This record gives sequence, structure tokens and C-alpha cells, in this order.
Amino acid sequence: MLPVDFLSGDYLGNASISRARLEARYLAQTGKPWDLMAWGFQQAQSNPVGHVHKPAVQLQQEAGVVLAQGGGFQVYYQPSRAGHFDDAHVRVMGEVGGFCRARESVSHKTETVPQIGVVMSRESLYQTTNRLFGGWGRAADPAVGWLDALVACQWSADVLPDWKLTRIAGEYPFIVLPDWPGTGERTIEVLLRYAEKGGKLLIAGARNASLAAAALQLKTVGEAREQAAYIGGGEVLGNHKGPWLDVEAGDWRVIERRFPALDSSRGGSPAALARAWGQGEVIVVPGPTGVIYAGTHAPAIRDFVRRLIAPRFKPLVEVEAPPTIEVALRRKGGRLLVHLLNCTGMQVAGEWAAIDYVPSVGPVRLRFAGAAPRRVELLPEGRVLTAPYQVERLEIHAVVSVQSSR
Repeated sequence: MLPVDFLSGDYLGNASISRARLEARYLAQTGKPWDLMAWGFQQAQSNPVGHVHKPAVQLQQEAGVVLAQGGGFQVYYQPSRAGHFDDAHVRVMGEVGGFCRARESVSHKTETVPQIGVVMSRESLYQTTNRLFGGWGRAADPAVGWLDALVACQWSADVLPDWKLTRIAGEYPFIVLPDWPGTGERTIEVLLRYAEKGGKLLIAGARNASLAAAALQLKTVGEAREQAAYIGGGEVLGNHKGPWLDVEAGDWRVIERRFPALDSSRGGSPAALARAWGQGEVIVVPGPTGVIYAGTHAPAIRDFVRRLIAPRFKPLVEVEAPPTIEVALRRKGGRLLVHLLNCTGMQVAGEWAAIDYVPSVGPVRLRFAGAAPRRVELLPEGRVLTAPYQVERLEIHAVVSVQSSR
């Protein structure tokens, strides 16, 4: 880590919430104070007319993603060439500022509650992008997709930098290694030791499966190749087309199958395999998942992820809500803080550059592991919640503050 006192950055492009999720979670792992900057407008390159300014609710939705990870939030605007800053933008920033200040005491400088970790591979980024700043293009899609899928399952997830894995892996009950193209043997070794000591590890991607095959005693068949792949088990078949590595199950248990055509009634090849590994367990998906979900956000892919993880992971807080609700578990001052963010209707394309309406969602139901809490409060509203615990209407962002029974 460079000897700096503060980290600051911004996130660009369409689907800003999806990008902010990744960058906020990465900065939160650095151990430095940090903030992220939203752009108050969509970029000129994303539509035929130029800058399209964001209403307050859109910026509040983006702010919630950053606040939930303990960072500061700012917004970038451009004045006119004459230096004039329009009153409309001042009013919008007043609304956004009030939104952030109301949540500051339960958002700023909080600490994560380790649940699911998503490995961020600097090795892969260095191999696939030629710049550190200004956006990574599609190079970060393996992590973006996995993170979005986990969030859509209402699981709290962190980004784990590969340079920090040896220090923090053991804190997480479940870790996902996304389908990076160049993870490196060192990261594989660290993660397999984590599984041996009792962790649940999911290794995704043809390259990662091939890299780990010898250590895992998993027999591969030929080289990875582009294949049509459809996975059943949900409402519809999930299209997983991409590079897959063919494997023979051997001592591994096949838990999901893929099919080369729209016919899941027969045959099929392993799409996911599992086996005990020391005191823990390893799941291998020898094909793309993060990249596919980042590019499609298809519910069938999300459901595939849920089927792989749900039987193996018991969250500290179970949240029952639509897939557009993001959950982040944090701690501050001895309290457990359950951040709930309503991402319904979030902006995802240049053709739909701005939103001024976020429909409320509810009820959002919560169940806490272990002994019943001593006090549960909904903030910033300040209302005490009693069992069964639920938020009747979630507008954009709220925090459920939990004091333990001890």
C-alpha cells in the first residue's frame, strides 16, 4: 500500500450502481478513509444528445451503494463555459446532501461483517487492461457479474483483493473466485488452504478450473473451448454460452449439468461439481458465470448461483425481498447495521439515462441468526421494530440497527 492518507475515485458509464458496488467494496478493504464520486449527469458518449442530468432520487440511489460500505460520497457537475452553476443543480445537491447527512452516523467509517467474499484479481486486470484509471472496460466483468448475482440473492458480499487474501480469507465463511482469465497459482494455493481449514470455496471459470485441476485431483478432457451451454433448474433455461472446460467427475459429485441445446431431458455435461476438501468444501464451475451475468443479468443465471451457494451458506441475517434489494452487513459502536438499498428501476442503459421515480418495496422481512436481539431500530426514521421483524415500505435506503441480547 502506498503511503497515502486518503483515497478518492469516481465511477463512469452506464449501470453506475453496478460499477459503484465493485469500486466501493474494493476501497473499503484498503484500510484508508475514502470516498467515491458520482457524475451528476450521464456521459455524452452514451446517448445522441450529450449530457443528461440525473434527478435527486437517482443520485440518492447511487449514494446508498457508497454509504453502505462506509465511504464518503460526492457528485461532479460542470458549470457553463461562463462559470454559471444553475440553481436547479444546487437544489438537487441540497436533497442529496440531506439524504447523506441523515445516514452519516450509521454509515460513515463502519466495518464489514464478513459473509461472502469475491476475489479481485490484480493479475488478471494487469493482463487484460492497459490502464489503471479511467475505467477497466469489460476486464472487471468476472467480479462485477458475481457481485451483482450475490447481491440479487440478498447476501452481503465483499470484494477481497488478492494481495490481502492471506490475511482475511479465514474471516469469511464462503469465498467465490470469479472466472478471471489469469488468477495465478499463488491465489489458488491460498484459497485451497482456506478450504482445507474449513472454508467453503467456489472456483469459477475454465482457466481457473484448469489451473487448479491437478491440485484438486479433477480430471480434465482436452482444452477449454467455446461451447453452447444451457442450464436448467429454474423457471427457464439459462444460457451459459462461452469457454467451458470438459471434466470427468470421478470422486466429485455433479450438482449441476449443462446441455448443448435447448433440451435438458437427457445427457448433459458437468456444469458444477463439489467435494469435501479437508475440513471445508470446494465447488468448481468450469465455465463462465460472472461474465455472463454481467452481460445479461438473466434471472436464470442468478438462480443458478443461488442453487450453488444457498445449501452451503447460512447468512447472519436472512432477508426476504425482491432481487432488486441490496443488503450490506456492517458494524459500528457495537451495533450490527443491516443496510437495505432499493435498486428497483436503477439506470442501466444510455437510452434510459435518468430516472426520477423509485417505487417503494415492502414488506422486507428479516430473520436474525442466534438469540433474539435486545433492540431493533429502523434508521434514519428512528422507529423500533419488533418480531417478526420487517420493514413495511423501503423507499431508497434504510438501516436496521441491531443491538444484541448480551
